[in-house]
Amino acid sequence: MNQAAEDTVPDIAQIMSEIRERVKDRARGSRDGWPEYRPADAQVNSQGHRPAGSLQHSEDRRMVNLLAVEGLGPDAQNCRSHRPGVLGKVIYRAKAKIQRWLWSLFRSNVEVERDFRKHVVRFLNEVSFYIDDRDGAQFWELIKKIDVDVGRSLRRIDELVEEQRALIVSAESRTQQLVHSNSESFVAASQAQQAQITTLDTVVRGLEGIINRLPQGKYSGSGESAEDGHSPTGGGVDYSYLLLENRYRGSVAAIAERCRPYVQVFNQSKGPVLDVGAGRGELVHQLSLAGISAYGVDLDQAMVAEARSQGVDVRLENGLRHLGELQDESLGGVVAIQVVEHLTREQLGELFSLCRRKVRAGGLVVFETINPCSLVALSSNYFRDLTHVWPLHPDTLSYQMELCGLRTQEVRYLSPVPESAMLRQIPLDQGVLPSVRSALETVNHNVRQLNSLLYGYQDYCVIAQVGG
Repeated sequence: MNQAAEDTVPDIAQIMSEIRERVKDRARGSRDGWPEYRPADAQVNSQGHRPAGSLQHSEDRRMVNLLAVEGLGPDAQNCRSHRPGVLGKVIYRAKAKIQRWLWSLFRSNVEVERDFRKHVVRFLNEVSFYIDDRDGAQFWELIKKIDVDVGRSLRRIDELVEEQRALIVSAESRTQQLVHSNSESFVAASQAQQAQITTLDTVVRGLEGIINRLPQGKYSGSGESAEDGHSPTGGGVDYSYLLLENRYRGSVAAIAERCRPYVQVFNQSKGPVLDVGAGRGELVHQLSLAGISAYGVDLDQAMVAEARSQGVDVRLENGLRHLGELQDESLGGVVAIQVVEHLTREQLGELFSLCRRKVRAGGLVVFETINPCSLVALSSNYFRDLTHVWPLHPDTLSYQMELCGLRTQEVRYLSPVPESAMLRQIPLDQGVLPSVRSALETVNHNVRQLNSLLYGYQDYCVIAQVGG
């Protein structure tokens, strides 16, 4: 191989390195890391562009293959003479001999030319097939590239649609939450104002009642005196606890509504129901309206006077002393609302024993008190009243009643805290990621536990049965 031939040999490694660098440059400029498709500029001659597959079926290829079949060599049929007779035969033989002699001289050159033609034709056939196959492969690669790009674009469009949908859902949820929060705040503020108005109205009505009774001096409705220290010295009536009840425990209508479920508890009572610590007589009034025989006792003269002014049978007596004076099994039931937290341990034991003796078999004994398991009830309701002795856990109260022979039927929780006053949970939107959703569910679980501890039911009652 000469020097000129060596200079024309391409450096394959260098060419491939340049191709790789070009591909990397195109990939770096692409958004998703894939090289963008860039069709090459087609050089079309003046005769026009050939469609793919036209070389295999062209007339030129057919003629080249047809001529390549015709061989080169002596052909006896071409050695003819138009002269007749012997002279024609002699001429024919002379031509054939000359033809064979010439063939012997140029045979090697002719065979080389024949082999050259055969290889050229074979090469042209292979080139035509290669070109057409390459055009077809490039066409289908282009189709594949278009299909991949279209699929990628559709997936991206779907992702954008989902992102926009998630943003819309999240925005709608935040808007609804904001509207709901503002609505709840408005309702809570309105309820708080209404409660303050109701409290003010109750206090005013209580003051009016007190002022109306002041000229009467000492209350003498029952003909008895309060010997347990709840009446101030000097024969006057102490209205301080009545004012406290009016302000913080609720209006007469509100307490009457809260006492209404106890009507259903005692609707099968086979005897009178005694309300110990009847206060303003709301429960006694509700029981009487339902046709249930009932009366109450209370130590506070102002409370008794308020109840008597409404026509309710509430007597100024000590509850324990009154129970002790009654005949055994003379009552159909005993109820005490917000009373047991005012009693010492010894007084509680005496109350439970008296209830077991004075209530007929099968009768019910109900004690309602503040729920110390709710911190808001313990801090706001229990410690507000200076006459409270000790808070009673539901298990403790039920157990002590069981020890005295009162069989617990139910521990019923009352006075739930409004949801607007509780800790709020975080709403879970549809567009929240799974990892974030798991964290928010944990936070909401902790919020529910805190709500149960801080804002549990404010009151509870133990319903027990005597005997049976």
